[in-house]
Amino acid sequence: LALAERLGETEIVVHALNNVGAAEMEQEIPGGTGKLERSLALALEAGLEEHVARAYTNLGAGSVAIRAYATGDRHLDAGIAYCSERGFELYRLYLLTYRARHELNLGRWAEEDGRLAALPAAQRLQLAQAVVDAISAAHGACVVHMDLKPSNVLVARGMAGSPWQIRVVDFGSGRSLDRAAIERLGVQRLGLSVT
Repeated sequence: LALAERLGETEIVVHALNNVGAAEMEQEIPGGTGKLERSLALALEAGLEEHVARAYTNLGAGSVAIRAYATGDRHLDAGIAYCSERGFELYRLYLLTYRARHELNLGRWAEEDGRLAALPAAQRLQLAQAVVDAISAAHGACVVHMDLKPSNVLVARGMAGSPWQIRVVDFGSGRSLDRAAIERLGVQRLGLSVT
């Protein structure tokens, strides 16, 4: 990086800052976000469009990974707009995914259409009860989630008669207290096998 800077090789500097910054940001090493933001600024100034898209994407991924909400708010929408305007479809799709996760982490998942806010308190309590029921079912199978948080509770459109359906996901850090019960249920390392 120092050599590229001394030689005035802007594209190499941008690329290196992007790589190092992304790795440091996701490991929460101080200065990682700053390196990514510097990479973005240099790429914008030099007209290095793909490096700009990459910087936005890495800032989006990193902000979601470490829950850096202010950073996500600053860069996700700008990155989506930038990539949309220039036809960087893959980067745009990544950014849309990170934006969705960011919104979910912030509890904004139901603001867009207002349907959850419009539900009476009794129905919102039913949603909360569905989460409790799902965790109780996991406990009944001797599984402890270990990472229950809003981003691990998915709410989807329900089937007939119910506007919402709750799914508790990401049992990756969970613990099985009874291996035999898990095997009887057909739960595999990478998911559930339904036969």
